[in-house]
Amino acid sequence: MSILFKLKFPLAILKLADPQEAALRELKEETGYGAKIIKIGTYTPDYTMFEQQGNLFVAYDLVNEGNQKLGSMELIEPAILTVREIMKLLSDGKILNASSIVAFYWAIDFHLNRNLHNGKTSK
Repeated sequence: MSILFKLKFPLAILKLADPQEAALRELKEETGYGAKIIKIGTYTPDYTMFEQQGNLFVAYDLVNEGNQKLGSMELIEPAILTVREIMKLLSDGKILNASSIVAFYWAIDFHLNRNLHNGKTSK
């Protein structure tokens, strides 16, 4: 029997908000957590159809700051996973949302190859 779940990262549509402020706000609203965040890149869903740009952040030093503030149609159960667990889910095809796949691969690359958190690269 297969367990069905959907895994995604917090996502916000920006109007005129600062991307870092929006990322922190969405993290808090969707998960109840605060954190230190680092911008790691940007992406565009489809150059031919959209002018949208996604901003990608990684979060460190998570702190549970209380309850989620979900919209009426949102049902989100926060989960903290290791890089290894996310890599397994990606390789098993368990993460299907395209923007989440992009974000997780960028975050994994940052974590494994370019992370300056605590002054060193962590593996």
